[in-house]
Amino acid sequence: ELNLQKCNKIGNKTLTELGNSLQDLINIEKLQLYLNCCQAIDDEGLLNLSMGFAHQQKNLKKFTFHLASSTEVKDPGIQIFTKNISQNLVNLQNLNLNFAFGEHITDRGVEAIGRNIGQNLLNLEEFTLNLDHCGEITGRGLELFSKNIGRNSFKKLYKLHLNFNGLRHFDDSAIMICAENISQFSVSLKDLSLHVSKSNFKKSWDDLQKPVTDKSLQALIDLFSQDSLKLEQLFLSFDPDFTFSRKLYPLLVQALSKHKMSLEDLSVAISHLEKPFNASQIISKAFGTQSIRMKRFKVPI
Repeated sequence: ELNLQKCNKIGNKTLTELGNSLQDLINIEKLQLYLNCCQAIDDEGLLNLSMGFAHQQKNLKKFTFHLASSTEVKDPGIQIFTKNISQNLVNLQNLNLNFAFGEHITDRGVEAIGRNIGQNLLNLEEFTLNLDHCGEITGRGLELFSKNIGRNSFKKLYKLHLNFNGLRHFDDSAIMICAENISQFSVSLKDLSLHVSKSNFKKSWDDLQKPVTDKSLQALIDLFSQDSLKLEQLFLSFDPDFTFSRKLYPLLVQALSKHKMSLEDLSVAISHLEKPFNASQIISKAFGTQSIRMKRFKVPI
C-alpha cells in the first residue's frame, strides 16, 4: 500500500518510477495506490504506470487506484489505463477505481472503463467505481458503461459498487439500462451499492424537462424481484429531486422483503414522494425480526 494523497509535488515522474518498479515485483498479489489530490498527474502518468502491469498478469489479484480530484486526467488517459489493466491483469479478483471529481472525464472515458473492464476480467469478484461529481459525465455515459459491463457474464462477480452522483442531462433511460445490465450478474451478485444523482451546478432546461420518474423505480423493483438474486448487502441513494409515486412503494417493499433472509445490511435513501408515506415503518414491519438481526437497517425514505 502506498498513500501519497495531497502530495502536490507527486507527478508523472513518480508514476513512471512506480511503473518501472512493478516490473521487478512479479510476486505481489495486492497493490493499493492512493494519489488523491495529486494535481500534477496527467494522462502521461497513467500511461507510464500502467506499462508496468505487463509483468503482473498472473499474480496480481487486488488492485486499488484512487486519483480523485484530478484536474489534469482526461479521457485518453482513462482509456489507455483501463485497457492495460484489462489486457495484463487478467486474474484480478478485486478492482477499485476512484476518479471522483475529475474535471475533464466525459462519457467517452466512462464508456472506455466499461468496455475495457468488461472485456477480459473474467475472474473479477469485486468491482468498485467512484465517479462522484465528474462534472462532464451525463446519463448517456452511465448507459454506455452499463451496456459494456453487461456484455461480460462476470460469473464470479458478487460485489458491485457504483457511484455516479452529479451526472448531467439524464432521465429514466440511464437507470433503466443500468438496472437491466446489473441483472446479468444476478446469480452471483450479493453486494450492490448504487448512488445516482444529478449535478447541482450544471442543471439545464433539458434536465428540468426530463425528470426521473416511476419508470426508474420500476426497473429497480424488477431487478430486486428476480428469483436468482439473493442480496446480502444493498445500499441505494438517489437524488432528492427524483419524484416517485406512492403506488410503487408497496411493490418496492415486496421486492426488498424477498431478500430478508439473506440481507445483513440495508440502506435505502429515496425521497420526495408525491404524498407523505412512512416507508421506513412499512419496510420494518415487512422484515419483522430480520431487521433486528441485521448489522445495518437504514431506510430514510
